Amino acid sequence: PSAHAREIHMARCPFHALAESQPEVVCAVHKGLITGALSALGSDLEVEELDVFVRPDLCVARLARR
Repeated sequence: PSAHAREIHMARCPFHALAESQPEVVCAVHKGLITGALSALGSDLEVEELDVFVRPDLCVARLARR
């Protein structure tokens, strides 16, 4: 993943095939990991939106202040 302002770009998902057929499962796990990491870091940001497959190899988590 890479940070871009208030976005986290995630490329080359290791669960890509599963995410294509069951994005509600895989993407919920990714959203939870990001939320947990932000909380552990003491951040006041949270995942506002998760854009799945913006490109075939890219998902984008958009962050906002709580």
